[in-house]
Amino acid sequence: MANQAQRIIEISDGEIVADQRNEAVALQETKPALPVAAATGRNPFWPSVQEAVKMAWRALLGHRARAFLSMLGIIIGVSSVVSSMAVG
Repeated sequence: MANQAQRIIEISDGEIVADQRNEAVALQETKPALPVAAATGRNPFWPSVQEAVKMAWRALLGHRARAFLSMLGIIIGVSSVVSSMAVG
């Protein structure tokens, strides 16, 4: 962990014994890091939507009874609203 930290602080008996700056990490951080969208030139929105759709599909297939009952409830609810609006 100390190799990745900006500072290395040694503590003994609740007191700070040493406080050193990690030069290797400090040199790496001087380079400006580009955001994902700027580095690749792509919009990160669509890959996240695709991943969400894949996860939702896996969840539906993994829990078929729950998905069926949820869809049945939605169908009954929508049809009752439509029929009540049609009756008046």
